[in-house]
Amino acid sequence: MHCSAGPTAMTEAASPAARHPTSALRVDVFPDAVAASRDVAAGLAREVAGATAAHPLVLGLATGATPQGVYAELVRCHREQGLSFRHVITVNLDEYWPLAAGDPRAFRHAMDEALFRHVDLSPDRILIPDGTVPAGELARHAEAYEAAIAAAGGVGHQLLGIGANGHLAFNEPGSPHDGRTGLSTLHQATLADAPDGVPQSGITMGLGTILEARTITLLAFGEHKAEAVAAALKGSVSEDVPATALRGHASVRVVLDEGAAGELGLGGGCREVPDEIGGSEGKEARRLHVKRA
Repeated sequence: MHCSAGPTAMTEAASPAARHPTSALRVDVFPDAVAASRDVAAGLAREVAGATAAHPLVLGLATGATPQGVYAELVRCHREQGLSFRHVITVNLDEYWPLAAGDPRAFRHAMDEALFRHVDLSPDRILIPDGTVPAGELARHAEAYEAAIAAAGGVGHQLLGIGANGHLAFNEPGSPHDGRTGLSTLHQATLADAPDGVPQSGITMGLGTILEARTITLLAFGEHKAEAVAAALKGSVSEDVPATALRGHASVRVVLDEGAAGELGLGGGCREVPDEIGGSEGKEARRLHVKRA
C-alpha cells in the first residue's frame, strides 16, 4: 500500500464539496478488516503528511483490537516511506482508573506498543488520560484534559471503535450525548472484553467532547459488532445506544467489514437508504454513501 489515499478513497459523496453540512454519514463496507484498515490508514497518512508546524494535525485515537491494523499500517508508512509524525498531536479517548504507574493493562502501554514508540511522535504531543491520578484530583484532571484538547486546537480527526453495547470510548449506555470528560463506571459487557483484572472504572472523553472533532471515523469489524452497528444507525437517537450520538455530527464515516455490516441490509453504490437507517430527520439525513470495495 502506498501511504496516501488511493483513487477510491475519496469519492464524490466523501468530498468536502459534496457533503451536506448536517448530513454526511457515509458507510464504507470492505471485504475484511485488513482492507478496511489499509484504506483508513492511507487517508490518515495523507493528513499526517500534510501537517505543518503552523497547522499540526490533532489526531484522536482509540485503543482496543479494532484500530490495531490502522496503527500497524501507519508504522509501516513511517518505516518504509518516511512518513513523519513530528507535526502531529495525539489525543486518546480513555484510560482505565485507577491504575498503578507502568501497569501493562493501561491503554497508554497499549498505545506505546502499537504506535507511539515506533514513530517520531514527540512525547510532549501525546495526550492521554492519567489512570494514576488520585481520586481527589479526578475532577481537576478531567477539566485539564478538556483544556489541553482546546489548547491544541481541537481534534481534527477522531478514530472510534464501538462496543458490543453501543458504547463509544467509555461512554456506556445512559451517557448523555453532551457529556464532557470524566469518570465512567464500566458495564459488565465492556469488562468482559477487557484484560483480566482491569479496574471497573475509566476516565473518558464525554460524547459531547468527542462530537467536537471536525471529522470522525468509526471502525467496526466482525459479526459480533453487527448488532451494535445496526443499533447505532437504525431507529431513534437515544442515550441507550451511545453511538447514535454520531448521527448529529456533520462529518462521520463508518468503516465496516462484511461481518459488521451484516444487519444493515445495505447494497453497493450510493443510494437512498430505508427510513429506519439514520433515523427520521428528513430525506437528506437519510442519504448514506455505501461503498463496497
